[in-house]
Amino acid sequence: MRLHPLCALALLLLPVAAQESADTEKLELRVVDGQAGRATLDRGRVDGLRAGDRIVLRPREGLPIEGRVTDVGERSASVEFDDAARIAAPGTRGEAWVPRARRAEAPPVQPVEPGAPVLEHPAWSQPDSGWQKGMPLLTEVPALHPGQRSPAVHGRWYVIADHVVDLDSDYSYGLDRAGIDSTWSNAFGNGAELNLGVETNWRNAVVPDADDTHETYVRLDRLSYVLGGDRFVPRRVEIGRFLQYGMPELGVLDGIEVSTRVPGGNSYGASLGYMPEPNAGQESFRDLQVAGWYRWVGDETERSALQVGAQQSYHDYSNDRQLILARVDLAPQKGWDLHGAVWVDYYTASDAAKGAGFELTQGILSIGRVFEGGSSLTLTGTHVSFPEMERWEFVPVSAAQLADDHVERIALRARQKTGRVWLREEAGIWTDQDGQGGDGELGFEFERVFFEGCHLQLAGYGADSATSALWGLRGALQRQLEEGSWELGYQFAQYDFTGFTDANDQLPQHRLRLSREFHTASGWSFSAHGEWLHFANDDSLAAGLYLQKSF
Repeated sequence: MRLHPLCALALLLLPVAAQESADTEKLELRVVDGQAGRATLDRGRVDGLRAGDRIVLRPREGLPIEGRVTDVGERSASVEFDDAARIAAPGTRGEAWVPRARRAEAPPVQPVEPGAPVLEHPAWSQPDSGWQKGMPLLTEVPALHPGQRSPAVHGRWYVIADHVVDLDSDYSYGLDRAGIDSTWSNAFGNGAELNLGVETNWRNAVVPDADDTHETYVRLDRLSYVLGGDRFVPRRVEIGRFLQYGMPELGVLDGIEVSTRVPGGNSYGASLGYMPEPNAGQESFRDLQVAGWYRWVGDETERSALQVGAQQSYHDYSNDRQLILARVDLAPQKGWDLHGAVWVDYYTASDAAKGAGFELTQGILSIGRVFEGGSSLTLTGTHVSFPEMERWEFVPVSAAQLADDHVERIALRARQKTGRVWLREEAGIWTDQDGQGGDGELGFEFERVFFEGCHLQLAGYGADSATSALWGLRGALQRQLEEGSWELGYQFAQYDFTGFTDANDQLPQHRLRLSREFHTASGWSFSAHGEWLHFANDDSLAAGLYLQKSF
């Protein structure tokens, strides 16, 4: 077996599981709007969130995204990521750890206007007669079974438009999208949920000296029925099309998933079904898979977790991919966090490009800490190579590329605060099948510039390899408002190529961007941006908007 250094390091660090305080509890949340470095959440003050709380988002692929709540509304909150380059797509799941005492607090009492009539509250249908001073609110009120709750529909609908026009040619491109993502709770009076996620796409591409492309298609991303998975029924069953719940790395499925949570928080599950192809058509019924997983947690807060899974797939009912996955998350309240994930493929003698044995096809390991005051330090290592399989997930490559292509990168990222100024540094080295190189960035973030809530970001960056060198500068002026923000940004990049003549060995790029975003407590979110790009002797304009209503 070919054991990669990332795997060995992860195995050494597994015993570091932390014991957590029983004074906090996990608050599950989702992203409703995301941009580079920040996002809007579907939880707010009534759910126990407060400014300064730490959150962790868990995208389908890659490392978790950590951040800090900056602004809290009644039912929504804004969060700023530790890594300003990360983006969380709408729908991304996450959690925050909220003090139990805070969630038991009564909401703030609104002042009564002088002379306003006093309305008598009707008698409580479920009085908390056993409550005594010092006890959490609603201690003696029995919890309602999901089947006893009134049916309710919640979710979001959205419209997204992105268009690019080249000012020096006839090239243009546009992609317009409209969709809905919703859940119907207690849909049939038995506590079950019915989930729907559907989107219509209009794509238009005009390319000089080629046929224009006009395309309209509908994507069915989710249509599933969920039963159980709550405090009353620990077994959860989901049937239909859905992103697998227990281990999202296993992908989207047309089939069934069954999972069970046991006392103490550990859980296990299995799934059977077909994997739709990851393209616009989402063709299905060619790739059958069977998978299973087990998840261990340190305690009920789930700050420490270790998960392993396996997936066997069949392409046109012939043996295809045999995949083993493992993930570790250690996030104590204080101290160092560890997040890691590995994807290991098993090959047989019939896999000519790889040969028989095990291979680490993906590996991610991150160790970091957020210190008092907000300073942070993170070390990340990644490894990626092509797996050999019949299922179409990548542009076809040769057998030599399957055997040899790979990339590894190790990066160190730090952030410190001095007065009203944040200093941010990042340095990385990488290697692939053709050579090696390095990259780095140094940035400054100034708080409260010009106006209250106004921030200025400045950064210089560079990269070097055997064939090219890159250096650049960028800056952004941001203003946080009560219900949103605006941003004005500029970026310059200079590419220097090795082995070319003086006439074409440099490629400068200028980019100017203006964006505006706002959200309301009633569930509306809106963002729009405009961008001008000057690339060598070519100019283009880009514009986009995003409108969403949560319900």
